[in-house]
Order: sequence, then C-alpha cells, then structure tokens
Amino acid sequence: MGHDHAHPSRGHNRQRLLTVLVLTALLLAVQAVGGLLTGSLALLADAGHLLTDVVGLGLALFAMKVAERPPTEARTYGYHRVEILAALLNGAVLVGICFFILYEALSPQTRSDLWVLPLFADKKPQPFLQTPFAETMGRFSPDGKWIAYVSDESGTPQVYVQPFPASGGKWQISTQGGLTPRWRGDGKELFFLSPDRQLMSADVNPAGATFEASSPKTLFQTQVDTANISNRYDVSRDGQRFLMSLPVENTVSPPITVITNWLVGIERKR
Repeated sequence: MGHDHAHPSRGHNRQRLLTVLVLTALLLAVQAVGGLLTGSLALLADAGHLLTDVVGLGLALFAMKVAERPPTEARTYGYHRVEILAALLNGAVLVGICFFILYEALSPQTRSDLWVLPLFADKKPQPFLQTPFAETMGRFSPDGKWIAYVSDESGTPQVYVQPFPASGGKWQISTQGGLTPRWRGDGKELFFLSPDRQLMSADVNPAGATFEASSPKTLFQTQVDTANISNRYDVSRDGQRFLMSLPVENTVSPPITVITNWLVGIERKR
C-alpha cells in the first residue's frame, strides 16, 4: 500500500530562514549601536543574545545549502549528515557562549542572596539581589533577559520576576505562596509549586515593553516534598511533561524470621 506526503520545498524553507537571518542581523546591529551610543547594558546584553541567534541561523542555513549537494561514489548517502553536525555544533556554541551563572550565597547580615558570575572579563561575582529578605531558587529565562526567583519579603515565600540586568522593575507571579519556579522552553509560561504541593502555571509575555503575567492556575496536585524542594521537579521544553522526585510510598514489609542454633536442630533429627 502506497502513501504520499506533501512536504514544503527545501528552497522555500531556505528562503524563509534567510529572511529571518537578515532581519535578526539588522535588529542585532540596531541594538548594538544603540547600546554603545547610550551606554545601555540591557541593550548590549540583548544584542549578545541576538548574536547567538544569528550564529545558529547561519549554521542552519549553511547546513541546508551543503545538504542539497547530490550523492557521490564516496558519499552515497549524500551530505545530509552536515545538518546533524550543524545542530550539534549549534548546541556546543550555545554552551560555549554562556555569559552568566546564577547562584545563591548565604550571608549573616542578608541571609540568602542571588549573585551572578560573569564568564568573561574579570569574572568577578556581582550581587543581583541582596536585601534583608531571603532570595532563593533563581532561574534565568530561556532568553536570559529575566530572572524568576522566590522571596519572603511579604512574609510568605512568593515567586517574583525581575529583568536582567536589574533595572528596578519587579512582578509578583504567585498570589498564595510559591516555590521553585521553572520556565517553559520558549519563555512564555512559568511554572511553580504552591505551599500545598499543587503545580501552578502562569502565562507570561516577556517580549513587550514590560513583563506581563496572567493569574496563576492550578494544573494538578503533586506529592513533591515541600520541606526540601530545591530541585524536586523539572519541566520539558514544550511544558507538556514533568519529571518529579516523589517520596517512596509507605509499605509494610513482611516480618523476618531469624533462626539461631539451627545446627542443633539438625543433629537432633539424626
């Protein structure tokens, strides 16, 4: 039995990719020039993010062009493996150009704070949030422009979002308490756990002039241990699957019978 599938032409896909590459490169140039002229670290940081997009798009475009070459006697499969190698190289580039590491630091005066460690220049750690309250569980958004974290400044641990680099804006995401924020892969949804172990979700819009978030909604009840919750779950890139560390169910083990002097019993039977 035969079947047929309609696929878009590779040439059409390549043209779309080229268009996106050109537009992204133009936006990169505008932000880089604007950041240099105004001294805006936020614009320069965003330009650095766009640079990674340009590199990735360029690699993909190059791989598509090479993969169109016809097979040869030496390469009977053709050049399709170039696309796989380009994807691998793109992932390696993203790892290699990681700019900051976000971590927690303890202080007798300010309790728990959030610090960033630049992986360039002098590599000197800098405080991101250092207040009299406890800031924990920080997470960069996928594009690196926002940080979700937990703070007890209201008296109850709540999930907040601030831009990175910090510019003074702050948005509270949870309303009845929240822990362990996690971003969806595209940065348009934020997950967290409520104090009663419910997995919550809020749609967010980080692309506008200001950060926008919807009211949190309950997804489902979990059994995650909230007493030690730092890394008890994670979310797939599409936000449809969740990996959770759950406590082992209490089960009654059968009793163990230990027999002593069993050799004496054998000798008596003889």
